[in-house]
This record gives sequence, C-alpha cells and structure tokens, in this order.
Amino acid sequence: MSTQLNATPVMISVISDNVRQTVDFFQNLLGLEFAQDAEALESYHAPISPDGIDLMVGPQRDPRETTMVHFNVDNLDRALQEVRYNGGKVLNGPRSLGMSAPAFARYAESYRRVEPQGPAPTQQLGRMAIVQAPGGSVIGLVQLDEHMHKHFQVGRYQRPLQDFQIEHMKVGRENAEALRRQNVIPSPQENVIP
Repeated sequence: MSTQLNATPVMISVISDNVRQTVDFFQNLLGLEFAQDAEALESYHAPISPDGIDLMVGPQRDPRETTMVHFNVDNLDRALQEVRYNGGKVLNGPRSLGMSAPAFARYAESYRRVEPQGPAPTQQLGRMAIVQAPGGSVIGLVQLDEHMHKHFQVGRYQRPLQDFQIEHMKVGRENAEALRRQNVIPSPQENVIP
C-alpha cells in the first residue's frame, strides 16, 4: 500500500548575492539551461526532477529570506492552522502569487502551446506563506492553482510514495532503535544541541 503525502516539495529556492554567477554554477552542475522569470527579472528557474521540483535562483528580497524548500499543500489555510497548532510560526503570508497582465499574456500563450488540453490558465498561480518550524527551520508552503498542477506533479498528478520507500524508512527506524538500546547512538532527547 503506497502513502500519499500531505505536502509535496515543488521548489527549492536558492538565494544569491550574485544571481548570474549562481545560475551559471547550477547550469554547469546540472547540465540544464535556466529560464529567466517573466515577472522577477533577476530570478531564474529550471525543472530539476521528474517529480515536479523546480530550482529557482534569485536575490534576497526580504532580510528573513533564505535558501528554502517550498511544499505544495491542498489547502493553505488548513496547513497554516496545523503549523500553529504544532508549535510553528507564520513568518510571511498568506499572500497571492499572481502575474502582471503582460507576463500573464506571454505565460498563457506558452502554456496553451505546451498544454493545449490543460485547465485554463489564470493570472493567479496560487497562494503562499513562509513558516518556521519549532526548531527554527524555515520553509515555504504553497497552494498552487490547478493549471500549475501538471508541471509540479501535484493534485491528481501527484504520485504516492512507494511501499519499498516506506519499508526502507521502517527498517532504518528499527536499526536506529536497536543501536540506541545498545547505547551506540543517543536517544533523540539526548541528541539535542544546546
């Protein structure tokens, strides 16, 4: 039996003081040419996984902004309630991810060329928020509109984790527990860095 995730990684956002140099680095490392963002001219993106994950490189626009992973959720408002309930904080948002009219005109034209049978594109890409987990980690949460689902492999395109992946995780937990009982590795409570 496979497992469907509640949140799916869709983007890794890399913040850079020298965007052009960073883009060149990743283009050479990955062997893939990046596209310049139609809205944020200093930002570039490229798909890096058949699972719908994009790599985005851009400048820092907010002092709290850092390199982070963005996860798609089906319902952003509910996800933000879960964040708060579980001890996290909402740092920014929720806010709309929209495009200007000129950028949308170009996007709609190219979208129809690539996905003629897809849902009608809109200026709204979705909504997002930046959140902080209780341990201090910062991630992005997005709720993508339907016309973005196929590219990012979410919604009806999302593939569940496979049984062997879950089994590997279970075996890893069992092995860690056996090593803890032998005092080879510390328990999670002992492993906290002050």
